[in-house]
Amino acid sequence: MHLSIGIASETRAFGKAMRRIRPGFDALVASFAAQPLAHPIHEFLLVGLTNSQPLGFLEEAPNRDGAFQVLCGLGPWEHGPERDAELRRMAWDAVRRSIEACPFSAPDRAAVAHLLVDEERRAFAGT
Repeated sequence: MHLSIGIASETRAFGKAMRRIRPGFDALVASFAAQPLAHPIHEFLLVGLTNSQPLGFLEEAPNRDGAFQVLCGLGPWEHGPERDAELRRMAWDAVRRSIEACPFSAPDRAAVAHLLVDEERRAFAGT
């Protein structure tokens, strides 16, 4: 199953910040693609991150193309690089909640949960 993380930015500051932190998700995307699923329900998971919705907002978007698609709000963001770690954590939590909202078979859910724990530990080691 493939994971795609997209950005919908209302402001230049948010767009620039998301471009700075985006490489921090590359390992998760690669691990997610490499994770074999016993009974896949969807072909891919599309996660849209935006500053046009409040922090914590999560809404499934209808999709008939084999995707589970969600839009996640991160709230307004007008900060510079000094707050990138905070934004990265907020974005990671939104992506995790999106993955957890995706329907999986019981064995696949367990495998994906394990993957999330491992990748989060690696992504935030030393922070």
